[in-house]
Amino acid sequence: MVSILHDDDFGFDITITFISRKTGLALDISATSTQRIDIRNTRDGVVTQNAAPFVTDGTDGRIRYRATASEFNDRGRWEVQGVAFGASARFATDFEPVDVRRNLVDV
Repeated sequence: MVSILHDDDFGFDITITFISRKTGLALDISATSTQRIDIRNTRDGVVTQNAAPFVTDGTDGRIRYRATASEFNDRGRWEVQGVAFGASARFATDFEPVDVRRNLVDV
């Protein structure tokens, strides 16, 4: 997981793995019908929900989202969280912090 970005970085993948707190192993989330990565700007509290397909088939617990232009356009702390759910299960990861910093020179 990327933890440091710079103003207006985009085109990189955010990959999240769902881990069991009991075993420390990846959870099989292949039976879920919806997977997303939520991104929150802690400065204003706004959360965007982004569809995040499985990296493989979901048995490895991994989902991925590619960041778009102007998404991380505010300096400061952001948080990302993976969510996957279906008819019989719901999973959520802990928040992962992301620090967005300024560039030395605007590009």
